[in-house]
Amino acid sequence: MSGCGQMMHEKTAAVNQALDPDQGREPVRYQDDCLVCGRSRKTWPKTLFEWHPASGICPDCAREFASQREREKSSVYKDLHKRFTYHPPKPGQSELYEQIRTLLRRAAVVLVEVCPDSRELAKAIASLEEASFWANASIARHG
Repeated sequence: MSGCGQMMHEKTAAVNQALDPDQGREPVRYQDDCLVCGRSRKTWPKTLFEWHPASGICPDCAREFASQREREKSSVYKDLHKRFTYHPPKPGQSELYEQIRTLLRRAAVVLVEVCPDSRELAKAIASLEEASFWANASIARHG
């Protein structure tokens, strides 16, 4: 093949590979048994739609996995709702918030008196603010 013909052949092969990436690969081998429960594929129940046997998971295990995923998703949404909802103070919680603020304010004053003015001091005070936030959030959400 001449130089020009060889280049054309290579370009055609590249285009064909781009259009059909599975070209030249071995065919998919199907699982004989479910990877989760071990049941033989021959005993898998017939359903309205057949799961692709290349996945290696029978329809029952796939449904169980999907329902488990939905339960996990549900608990995530409940947690998000709890995290991003206003929690009005219940009786007695205001006093707890004040105790936390007082204690952490005293700790911040000690840090300012003991530590030299620096980036590290600023980070230590910011960490006390964060501790205050998480302590108050704990009381608001679970108290």
